[in-house]
Amino acid sequence: MDINEYQKKVKVADEEYRWPDKIILVAEDIELNYMYIRELLEPTGAMVVRVENGKKAVDYCINNPKVDMVLMDILMPVMNGYDATRLIKSFNKDIPVIAQTCLCVNRGSVA
Repeated sequence: MDINEYQKKVKVADEEYRWPDKIILVAEDIELNYMYIRELLEPTGAMVVRVENGKKAVDYCINNPKVDMVLMDILMPVMNGYDATRLIKSFNKDIPVIAQTCLCVNRGSVA
């Protein structure tokens, strides 16, 4: 691929991933993890909102039904991501909730 082809692909990608009218809720209790996610999403132009636990995520979604997507940490204080996702899906079945975590799983362990 020559430089002109590459530049055309980058331009298309830049245009495809512009979401200035989108609201993305990030449920993440660890500041550094949130900062990384925000850094990745900022170029899209989406409004990125952070809450620090699952209960706040549920409350935010109840009070702001125009949230377009939730990035949900699994292990958080007050309410975990599993329970928060179940509650959010109980009143908004169509909202995409993407689980994200720093949790490492030991392949030899039994759940």
